[in-house]
Amino acid sequence: MVVFGGTGHTMLGDFAVLDVTSLKERKSMRWLEVIVEGTIPTRRFHHSAVAVSESQFYIIGGHEVDMRNDVYRVTFYITAYLYLCVYSL
Repeated sequence: MVVFGGTGHTMLGDFAVLDVTSLKERKSMRWLEVIVEGTIPTRRFHHSAVAVSESQFYIIGGHEVDMRNDVYRVTFYITAYLYLCVYSL
């Protein structure tokens, strides 16, 4: 599961990845180290994310100070770490 942005005490603009693939066997989940290449979207909340394949999704709009009207394509692949390649469209 890939998480981006959000808000609490402060607005966030980072990626977090929770590995749930072996939840059945290990009965636990783990957070993966993430390496991001490309342009990270500005911090935001109330945005949308749409998966288009097993390795690609889009981050769309949301709010920062004002409403955002942008789209980012995120492609990820796993080697020793989880890599996220982010492209502004």
